Amino acid sequence: MRVLLLPGMDGTGRLFGAFQRAVAPGLEPTVVGYGDAIEHDDLMRCVPTSSEPIALVAESFSGPLAVKLAESGRFSNLRAVVLVASFLRPPRTIPWWIAGVIRPVLFKLKPPRAFLRWALLGSDTPDEQVAELQATIASVSPTILAARLRSIVSLDVSEAFARSRVPTLYIRGLRDRLVPPSVLEEMVRLRPDLEHETLDAPHLVLQRCPVESARLVSSFLLRFIE
Repeated sequence: MRVLLLPGMDGTGRLFGAFQRAVAPGLEPTVVGYGDAIEHDDLMRCVPTSSEPIALVAESFSGPLAVKLAESGRFSNLRAVVLVASFLRPPRTIPWWIAGVIRPVLFKLKPPRAFLRWALLGSDTPDEQVAELQATIASVSPTILAARLRSIVSLDVSEAFARSRVPTLYIRGLRDRLVPPSVLEEMVRLRPDLEHETLDAPHLVLQRCPVESARLVSSFLLRFIE
């Protein structure tokens, strides 16, 4: 089964390497890149269709996109969806006016390693992995990053998620500082059939726990191979 990997806000897919290598035989991971796309309609067009059975693995920023793709009917052969450290709408603690202050200048400077460890990677992250994340962020236009971040503020795919009947697994990081546990609680309320797992990881679950997360994803997806 072909597995489309939908990246975080950087949209490059450059951070999936270790996870891809750990995915079980029988699954064919394919990284989707977003290029300069910002709006969800444009992002959806970046995701290739396929005549073979497929699954979506969506990380963080791409979770709502996967939900919309599942509802769109574009993939009649979509077998399953995996959402990793993602959300249906922004946390209630984010004020509505924050979109007005998100500007490209916020992304023009290299993010400090201490901040990346605190917010995304965890305090025990090797220097080379932090450097890889810095390089990935730097490879994307600050204008694009700012626009994608602004797009999250007004996002809400909770109704589409509630309507979906595609088998779905949610994986959260126990030490995630960006996505609170209440997100999973809401998802379970909307979809009692939702399967979910928790790993001892920060926000970037697939990068910090590639083997463990690949095991969970593979075990789930292999059930839907015909």
